[in-house]
Amino acid sequence: MVQGEELLGLLYRLPIGFVEFKSDGKIGKTNPLVARYLLPEVGPSGFKDIFTLLAPFFPNLQSDLAKPHSKTTVLEKQRRFLLADGSSIFLQAQIHMDSHMYLATITDVTVSTDMLRRMTSILDGTNAGTWEWNAQSGEVRVNERWANMIGYTVEELTPISRDSWSALVHPNDIEKVSARLDAHLRQDTNHYQVSCRLRHKDGHWIWVRIRGTVLSWTPDGQAEWMFGTHMDITALKEQEDEVKRSRDKMELIAASINAGVLSLGPDRQVEYLSPQFTKLFGYDIEDTGDLTQWIDRASGNASSRKTMSMALSGDLVRPESAELLTNNREVAIRTKSGIVRAVLFTVSKIDQITVVTFSDISEQKRHEDLIHFRSQHDGLTGLPNRALLSERLEWAMKQARRSDWQICVAFLDLDGFKEINDTHGHKAGDAVLRATANRLKNALREVDTVARLGGDEFALVMTELDTRESSSCLLERILHEVRQAIPYDGQELKVTASIGVTFFAQDSAIDGDQLLRQADKAMYDSKLSGKDCFSTFDPAQEKNLRQINRNFEEISKALREGEFNLHYQPQVNMRTGKVVGMEALLRWKDKTGVEHPPASFLPLIRDHKLALEIGAWIISRAITDLDGWLSHGNLIPVSINVFPKQLVDDFFIEGIQRHLDKHPSVNPALIQLEIVETAVLDEMGKVTETMVACKSLGIRCSLDDFGTGFSTLSHLKHLPVSELKIDQTFVSGMLDNKDDLAIVQSTISLAKAFGHKVVAEGVATIEQGLLLLEMDCDVGQGYVIARPMPAEDIAEWLSQWSPPAEWLVK
Repeated sequence: MVQGEELLGLLYRLPIGFVEFKSDGKIGKTNPLVARYLLPEVGPSGFKDIFTLLAPFFPNLQSDLAKPHSKTTVLEKQRRFLLADGSSIFLQAQIHMDSHMYLATITDVTVSTDMLRRMTSILDGTNAGTWEWNAQSGEVRVNERWANMIGYTVEELTPISRDSWSALVHPNDIEKVSARLDAHLRQDTNHYQVSCRLRHKDGHWIWVRIRGTVLSWTPDGQAEWMFGTHMDITALKEQEDEVKRSRDKMELIAASINAGVLSLGPDRQVEYLSPQFTKLFGYDIEDTGDLTQWIDRASGNASSRKTMSMALSGDLVRPESAELLTNNREVAIRTKSGIVRAVLFTVSKIDQITVVTFSDISEQKRHEDLIHFRSQHDGLTGLPNRALLSERLEWAMKQARRSDWQICVAFLDLDGFKEINDTHGHKAGDAVLRATANRLKNALREVDTVARLGGDEFALVMTELDTRESSSCLLERILHEVRQAIPYDGQELKVTASIGVTFFAQDSAIDGDQLLRQADKAMYDSKLSGKDCFSTFDPAQEKNLRQINRNFEEISKALREGEFNLHYQPQVNMRTGKVVGMEALLRWKDKTGVEHPPASFLPLIRDHKLALEIGAWIISRAITDLDGWLSHGNLIPVSINVFPKQLVDDFFIEGIQRHLDKHPSVNPALIQLEIVETAVLDEMGKVTETMVACKSLGIRCSLDDFGTGFSTLSHLKHLPVSELKIDQTFVSGMLDNKDDLAIVQSTISLAKAFGHKVVAEGVATIEQGLLLLEMDCDVGQGYVIARPMPAEDIAEWLSQWSPPAEWLVK
């Protein structure tokens, strides 16, 4: 072995430049050829470190060395250098890296013109087409064979450029060809090689293999001359395609036979194991030498051991029927690695030979089990679905009838889930559903069942209860678990639960579906009671429901018989006293003279189809009254409250346009729609679309009762509103309650920040108006200004209105 000084002497005698260096770039051993090759280029100071020495080849060497590399890695670059006498030299630099050393070599690989000419002549004598390309001038030269390969003569193709050549390439191959060429020109690859299709003169396509390399580079590292060959590989490609088609057929046949074969001779010894058997189970023929021992090892359970023992011991036929005992039996086979597979075990007997086929049906069994599981479970949470819930509930009811048990059936709906879906997206909603499902399972006992019915609705069946009261602790635990924050993407998502509960006892003449419907009805009572609670079904609820239906009939009749009217409450600039608008408020006075408070019927119809009819009547009447004021010279904008159901109605905008067409003198800019926050949150996308359509008509939108919902800056940023209305509950309490005052101040600041107008509702005292003015809220509405009045009283009120003197001082 050459070591020490002998190695150094050997390196000095090598006809290549040699540099040994460390990973930090510090240079160790070298030889004189390095200086001879590179000092004219990098200067005498070029030996400070390997990075400056080899910068002409590897400008990013320091970062390249810092990257992880395999056990042995080679970097290689070539470049042409101009010499003082005007000639040039073509050098190749290589860097060899392994875990022990870093070595750089520099070799003179200059190719003379004569050598290139001789090489070209040699290639001309072969079946290869040759080409030369001057990357700087774009000139391309090819030999006759190159042109004949695609049915042309050289003269027919001349002049040739990269673009004219690219036009011959198949459209599906051009991107690959260009990418490979550009990579070589960037010196990312040592050689250029690609196979592609070229269009023949007569129109068909031939396959060619293109090889080439850049032989010279400009001083600034750009490719100069490139040389290469074309080989017609059409026949080879056709052979490859045929081989591939045959191979694909064989692989398809092989893949369709998922069975291993074992055969036994007359002496009950294993004579043959197919390769597929070994592939499936890992056993080779040596493993089956002791058949009894192998059966014990390979059997996945006792039943399989018995079946295989009978088959492989010769006890195959029932004497009375001559029927094979083990033909097409399902057994469990334990592979050599310990995995248990489901196998279809088929035995045939031919003379003294027993042939056993093992067909792996594990995937089929898993698929069947998965289909069965999915048919009875929710895909998102893994909980039982409605079908499995019904089975378990019916079974529990049968058990309850035989015992002293009571069953509690609960219907659970998540509060705030829709807001999470709308605000954070469906992935966040799915995360909430999965987390809730896990919490419900953990909160219940093993004998209980929790199922997902769809959306954010769950059902619970709690069995083996001594009394109805025993379910209360479970329900309280469930409410507590559900309201805990759910971590998601660096945030905490929160929901609560509204639960409806009903019970089944021995004497109940009711079925499972009726129990679920009762619990569902009770759940709505929890919603009305403020959510995050549970309510128990009461038969009196049915009576109440009938009463509600009667109420709807009375309201519908009131609309038909003209019992509704609009009153208007002024909105004024408290600082100047100017009337800036009127809010239209619905009033109901029946034929007997009884006045029904708005709170007694408006919440009832909010989400009912009646909201569309009554809402349309309000808009029509308000526009008519506005037209009447205009005819008397009173230019007063009107604010109209709209129901949430109107905002998601596909015909809402069409209806407004129809009313405006009936009153052409009414400027749409005088109309403002007041929209409550909760309507926006419930149907964010559709409501926003409706508001944008209103804006295109010239109608303004106001966000009513601001601060009572779940407003976010995102809503204010994206919703096309022009005004915020501070809810009267905050205005009435702001003189005494610092929290109310803070909300009022914040709302005013937000409105100013987003360039919205702000109106304070419920201004009942002069002092409240003064405080609002101090906080830069100029527009107010409330009893201290005026109570709501019929449209015909507006003109008289306007003639007598004057603001409190205290406000005008401000």
